[in-house]
Amino acid sequence: MAAFAVFVLLLSLYSSINADFIRCYDGTDEYKVVEADNPICAFTVRYPDDKCTKKATVYKGKSDLTKHEGKATCYYSFKRTAIICHCHGDLCNTDANIIKILTMELAKGAPKSMKKVVNCFLSQNDAKPTSDPVEDDPKLSPQSAKQLENERQGVLGSGKLMKKGHISSGKLHGQHKAKRS
Repeated sequence: MAAFAVFVLLLSLYSSINADFIRCYDGTDEYKVVEADNPICAFTVRYPDDKCTKKATVYKGKSDLTKHEGKATCYYSFKRTAIICHCHGDLCNTDANIIKILTMELAKGAPKSMKKVVNCFLSQNDAKPTSDPVEDDPKLSPQSAKQLENERQGVLGSGKLMKKGHISSGKLHGQHKAKRS
């Protein structure tokens, strides 16, 4: 009987420790979900060259960072052909969040070289979110399917504005700095 009580105690302790883990999508073509011991997921958008003519590879996974500010951070890497981003929270590296995070990078005033890759990604078919098995399962998803679809449409609408030239460099057209005399 004492052994059973110890077993139950250890099982409940394991469950409470395991509750601190978050999930991240992991992979390129077939998305699977993995647990991360830090509440940080990552994704990389990489083009084979700087021409932006071929399809980007998007790799999703756990982040190696140990500390994070709680908001998405991105940096430019791999000979100006890739962007690596880290996000905070359970399943934060979804297709919809990737589009949202990259759109926010443009709004924050990303460097010119990063803008090229982000604009290319958002303007190509790559930016149209595909179905993710975990997102589509209401038991596994933190949002309802309708909320997720509304969010995706809003983010895609932002990308279309950028593509049409309504938004450039994080500023609306018609807003220019005053010339100094």
